Amino acid sequence: MGAKTRILIVDDDLKFRKSLTDTLGAKGYAPIATATGRAALDIVEEEMAVVALIDLKLEDMSGIELMKELKECSPGTECIMITGYASKGSAIEAVNLGAYGYMRKPYDMEQLLVTIRRATEKREAAETLKKSEQRYRALFEDNPIETIVVDKDACITMYNKAKRLSGDRLPQIGDVMYKDYAASHLIDMHQELMECIKLTKSKDFSDQNYKGRFLDIRMFPFEEGAIITSIDQTEKKNLETKLRRTQKMESLGLMAGGIAHDLNNILSGIVSYPDLLLMDLPENSTIRKPIEAIKKSGME
Repeated sequence: MGAKTRILIVDDDLKFRKSLTDTLGAKGYAPIATATGRAALDIVEEEMAVVALIDLKLEDMSGIELMKELKECSPGTECIMITGYASKGSAIEAVNLGAYGYMRKPYDMEQLLVTIRRATEKREAAETLKKSEQRYRALFEDNPIETIVVDKDACITMYNKAKRLSGDRLPQIGDVMYKDYAASHLIDMHQELMECIKLTKSKDFSDQNYKGRFLDIRMFPFEEGAIITSIDQTEKKNLETKLRRTQKMESLGLMAGGIAHDLNNILSGIVSYPDLLLMDLPENSTIRKPIEAIKKSGME
């Protein structure tokens, strides 16, 4: 079961504090009540209240002054001003300073409960948005892949940390992607991007040669434009080229070894056959000397 929503009640009327505390407790809230503004600030420093119900006139300070200080130390607390001395001027001032609502005594309890519930929902929505922004930072800002976001006209609206740390010239917000920035591609990347946005169709471009670098570029359309990611594959391509060159040299080495083996077979014949011929020739034969020369050449 989740924690109960904490409601701060600040009013110098003891009867009012007790009545409201009992009602809110019965409705499932966690109320805490005090009579002075200073005590209210001390309470909030210990633990934030989701909603604060503040009387406009307190013993030690005005409700407006309390709301100002409370917003400084607990910006997320929604303040509802409650007073028996309402005026149009005080209501406008309270709202301008960030009050969620303004109610006059005697108030309608059901209306007050509705206002508290809506103020709580606003606070919960703010927390949800904060968590969403944190997820955004994890997925976009801290993503190690270079990422650029453009609007429907292909104008750059933001880029992430990886892009800033890439060492490239950085784009300006408002630059037209692939025209004002990164225009030196072999194909019309701006046209490809506009098709991606208009047709809401993702596009992949592998090994794009950009200023001597090889990039894997992907375009992802979304409602407000497109997201472009870029991965530098230059080092990988260079390693692949070196590997192919090494394999080619190994193949040439094997071929040379085979040729040398064949030559050795031929030479072994040249060396062996003269021996056989010399065995049958007399010492004074006129062809003995040329055959001995052939044998000597095969052995060198």
